[in-house]
Amino acid sequence: MFVGSPRVFLAIVIPLIIFVAYASISILKIREEVVSLWEELMRRDPIYEKVPPIVVFGILASIASIVALLLTW
Repeated sequence: MFVGSPRVFLAIVIPLIIFVAYASISILKIREEVVSLWEELMRRDPIYEKVPPIVVFGILASIASIVALLLTW
């Protein structure tokens, strides 16, 4: 038997259950906010018409350099 007393077991398990419940609720709230922001963003004009191509190439080059660094590490 790993836990000798039900009180010790409950003292360990109840905070874990509360933490998991709080984390789940927080993730659901964040998800709802992201979905609403994404829908609002998609209703507007396409973002690629506002962003200069050099920014897109810069972001792609940054991602490629990070991947190259991770692969050579």
